[in-house]
Amino acid sequence: MKDLLSVLEYRKSVMHINDHEYYCGQWLVGSDTRCGRGIFVNGKKELYEGFWEENLPHGRGRHIYANGTYYVGCFNRGSKDGEGLLIWPDGSMYSGRFRSNVFDGEGTYRWANLNFYEGQFKDGKMNGRGVFKWTDGRVYEGEFTDGSRHGKGVYKWPDGRSYDGEWKDGKQHGVGVFVDKNGKQRTAEC
Repeated sequence: MKDLLSVLEYRKSVMHINDHEYYCGQWLVGSDTRCGRGIFVNGKKELYEGFWEENLPHGRGRHIYANGTYYVGCFNRGSKDGEGLLIWPDGSMYSGRFRSNVFDGEGTYRWANLNFYEGQFKDGKMNGRGVFKWTDGRVYEGEFTDGSRHGKGVYKWPDGRSYDGEWKDGKQHGVGVFVDKNGKQRTAEC
């Protein structure tokens, strides 16, 4: 029983890890194991603030990387895992589910040029159903595989034209219905 209680005891103060790393927060009594809430700063000008378990970010936290990339969300044993928001220095951003540091599940990705995708991700790529919108007004709604339009989908141009059909590796493939800007339909095979 006493061993269990000592594991639950925390101390809190500043820990000088080495010449370039500092930690301010909670760690287990009798050890240098970061556990609980704390802030870690290193010589690369990186900062992590949030919860720790066994010296790894675990739970809610935020990480500012040396290159200016910013993440706020859930961590699991050091990896981005669960809901989070990742913003790059160029203004690109992803908001959604992570698994082992990659986009996985429902999410939204916005590029620096303001094109964006909302839908399913797997292994860091657009996979499953989603909507991709370009800033010039074009829209694709349908299936994606490994980051490309693949499967059934509808592509719409801003002038009213559309193509509803099959896609393969990002290109129209097979039979589909093309509608011109006057509303006239024709079946097309690509």
